[in-house]
Amino acid sequence: MGSTVLLLDRDTAASRHVSRVWTVFGSRNGIHAPVERLRLASPDAEIAYFHPDAEYERRAAAMLGAAPFRSLHPEELALRYLAGETDEIASVFEAVIDSGEFAAGRLLDDLGGRIAEDIAAAAARGGFAPMAQAGDGVHVVGRPSEVFLHPDAALYPGTVLDTRDGPIAIDARASVGQFSYIAGPAYVGPDARVDNCRLLGPVAIGRHCRVGGEIECSILGDFSNKHHEGFLGHSIVGRWVNLGALVTTSDLKNNYGEVRLSVPTAFLAGPGAEREQVALGRIKFGSVIGDCVKVAIGTCLNTGTVIDTGSNVFAGDPPKYVPAFAWGPSGARYGLDRFLKDCETIFARRRQTVGAAFRDMAEYLWHATGDTGPDAAR
Repeated sequence: MGSTVLLLDRDTAASRHVSRVWTVFGSRNGIHAPVERLRLASPDAEIAYFHPDAEYERRAAAMLGAAPFRSLHPEELALRYLAGETDEIASVFEAVIDSGEFAAGRLLDDLGGRIAEDIAAAAARGGFAPMAQAGDGVHVVGRPSEVFLHPDAALYPGTVLDTRDGPIAIDARASVGQFSYIAGPAYVGPDARVDNCRLLGPVAIGRHCRVGGEIECSILGDFSNKHHEGFLGHSIVGRWVNLGALVTTSDLKNNYGEVRLSVPTAFLAGPGAEREQVALGRIKFGSVIGDCVKVAIGTCLNTGTVIDTGSNVFAGDPPKYVPAFAWGPSGARYGLDRFLKDCETIFARRRQTVGAAFRDMAEYLWHATGDTGPDAAR
């Protein structure tokens, strides 16, 4: 029997918007998501997931491929923990991974180190090989041995790779096109495309992403697109996100002040819910853009903007917090049936399907965030 590990989700305002659908444990924070890194290190580990909300815990555990905590231990133990009466919830496991490690500001603080560690571990497993010398038309600034390539990766003439500040890894079937510049630490995931792009590390690009323009110190989840000109800086982007041409994030306040996120105090809340200010402890921070979000061409996002799951942002300057499943600025909601049908179309373009666990989570989040306006007419 393998070790028992608890993914302890404390559901803090600084971490919950990183990913509503896959949780912080299923969201990339280097080459891998934390749960993927755990399985690589301990393939036989038995993994459980805890969240204060029992209904969410069950659905999120299914997304993670883990066991819900309450399916293994009595509800009384969870209630006593939430009341602050006991720390026994952690003591019944051999190891605990705390969601506090993956709060929004800390994700970016730790990103460069995690990318470097993950690249070294992947190279040791034989997943990447260091570049012996640059190919025709490919220029390396720094040491070529700090560029790690999967045998099926493609680098095209006109590419510049800069390893002076950290390593670069290009994964299976990923391509880096002409006139692209990548400064490490940086990772480009399987089947991703980097076209006429400036990646200024630390940057982690998920699998099947399409990226262009300028990206600095950011994380893109799997199947997300930022394929055109525009600036994405010091930001966290979830899975299945599409950022239209010239979408630009501000990542520094005019007065160089500390960035704060303005987010609902409650775990699940509509647009009128009470808000709290979350200090990030950094002066450079762009946006948190949740899973399955679409942002229209030419949109400018203010410093510290949070766009919650499933929103469609267009027509005007979005507020600092955009509620889940918002449809534009009118207060209308993205209808659930339309959202799921659109997901089926979008997922199919990447030869993926909308699974039962995703559908269950989307339905739960849609209903739990409240019917705060009419369904969008289209």
